[in-house]
Amino acid sequence: MVSPSGPFQLPCGYFLHIFDVLESTMDEAYKLAKAGAPAGTIVLAQRQTKGRGRLGRPWVSLMGNLFISLIFRPTCPLSRVSELGFLLAHSVGLALSACTSSSLEVHYKWPNDILVRNRKIAGLLLEAELSADMLASSSPQWLVVGLGLNLKSAPEDVGYPVTSLQAEGFSVSPSRFLSFLCLEIDHLLTQWGDQGFSPIREAWLSKAWGIGREMTLLRGKEKITGFFETIAPDGSIILKNEEGARYQMATGEILLGLQQNSN
Repeated sequence: MVSPSGPFQLPCGYFLHIFDVLESTMDEAYKLAKAGAPAGTIVLAQRQTKGRGRLGRPWVSLMGNLFISLIFRPTCPLSRVSELGFLLAHSVGLALSACTSSSLEVHYKWPNDILVRNRKIAGLLLEAELSADMLASSSPQWLVVGLGLNLKSAPEDVGYPVTSLQAEGFSVSPSRFLSFLCLEIDHLLTQWGDQGFSPIREAWLSKAWGIGREMTLLRGKEKITGFFETIAPDGSIILKNEEGARYQMATGEILLGLQQNSN
């Protein structure tokens, strides 16, 4: 159902669909996007039965947390769509600080995770509508961004450190957080349109997790170890090994603690 108001007070241009239970907010957002739903459409579920994270992993969907998928219709070339992942991660970080009126220790883990005190509190999933003959200069028909945020509790036994806002001493409702998030998204989308990716990249790097540290990046079955130098102007990660060789990769996953198996 579409919520016209209720406890959710969102900026103009956002259209909220609220469900008690869904298999996946991403799947529902796909249906709406294919049916012509406008940019700014948000699907929110109180509970997911088949929520998923990156690389097809299951997302543990505990009651009281936030599960949403947002529809975007970017006009930028396909080659720039990944920039929106960094924009959205920074939006989440700014919203976390704003809705708690505090200086939470927020960091961004490449490519799409948000950490508080080095523990994962949120993750993003970006999936676009692509065609086989689409060129890098073409714009996707739509982009769906999924966000899972641990507001009330964090899953157990996921193999890496996790936390929630409740565990950090803050009680924040989904409606309050979503209101702050939409405001931050609007602000950063305007900045991105006017100034490009550079200021978003610099803001993301200022809170990047692991800069200068040795870490392991998993790409398929390949593991690459090196020191995290920076992200390139296109968002690719740059690692440098002990011999001085540099590796620049657009896809992959930095391991946080033990190998990730959920969320």
